[in-house]
Amino acid sequence: SVVVIVVDIRNPLLHIPIALYEYIVHDMKLPLVLVLNKVDLVSQEFIDEWYGYLSEKFPTTKIVGYTSKAKSTLGKGGVAHRRKLITSHLTKADRQATLVNSRKVLDVCISVWKERYTVDSVQRAKGYPTIGFVGHPNVGKSSVLNSIIGSKVVSVSRTCGHTKHWQTHFVREETGAGIEEETEEGSGDKIIAELCDSPGLVFPFIWDKSQEDGFVARHVYELCGLYPIPQIRETFSAIRILAEYVEVERLYNLKQDTESYGEEWSPYGIIGTLADKKGYTLSKGGGPDLHRAGLEIIRDVVDGYVLLVWNPPATDQKVKENRTLSHED
Repeated sequence: SVVVIVVDIRNPLLHIPIALYEYIVHDMKLPLVLVLNKVDLVSQEFIDEWYGYLSEKFPTTKIVGYTSKAKSTLGKGGVAHRRKLITSHLTKADRQATLVNSRKVLDVCISVWKERYTVDSVQRAKGYPTIGFVGHPNVGKSSVLNSIIGSKVVSVSRTCGHTKHWQTHFVREETGAGIEEETEEGSGDKIIAELCDSPGLVFPFIWDKSQEDGFVARHVYELCGLYPIPQIRETFSAIRILAEYVEVERLYNLKQDTESYGEEWSPYGIIGTLADKKGYTLSKGGGPDLHRAGLEIIRDVVDGYVLLVWNPPATDQKVKENRTLSHED
């Protein structure tokens, strides 16, 4: 009855396939909810800009933010400091924020369900909506679903494709706890929603139909966690894209080695210097393990330790020219 697309706030448009949107809204005529996940990673101003842009681009869609953190993890400091902020144990305030935010998502879904379908319609016959969650790998579908259900019933992993099957769960009134389908009858608890989790699928994304090469580069997929990190064969292309937006060398506190990597920073220099700093070598006494160092940077981007974001199209070029997407901003 309702479809929820979970997107990563760092690059929302990449996670909203236009063909899927058209199919849900125009062909199936179902209400659509966009959940902007991981909003704690960015500033409120950034969230507001994307909210305004998406509201204008998808006017019939409800948009709601979600995070499991009570406070923003955005702040000054390098990768080590940001890793500490993000990986810290959830506090009592964090758990309360998770409860509030998950309930907000559920309330929005139930609200649009009631607004769209009349009381005597087929969709309202069973008394609660069936809410389908879709989205790319690593955007946090399973995490959002777990928080709504109230217990960890869906396995969560950084690995792309970790969710492999269609999974259905029920939400009971007030408690928000998940129950199995066979206990629906006679349980004594009123069911208020049926949630369906689906595997994350990735298809080529066309950003400019007028160009033959208008597809989003695979390296952007790698930086956004849509491509399995162990399967990445070369990391220089992804790091080159990253370095156009973020001062990687500063975030990792790298000191330039002009004799080994040249006088100007390059993907090769960044990766090589990090490998030297970490002591990553191909073998005992061998050269630096560039691939391992490159994968570590990409993994840090996916996890949010290195913050790479895309502004709405109207402001993206200006931000890129000023290189203002570092942690200090």
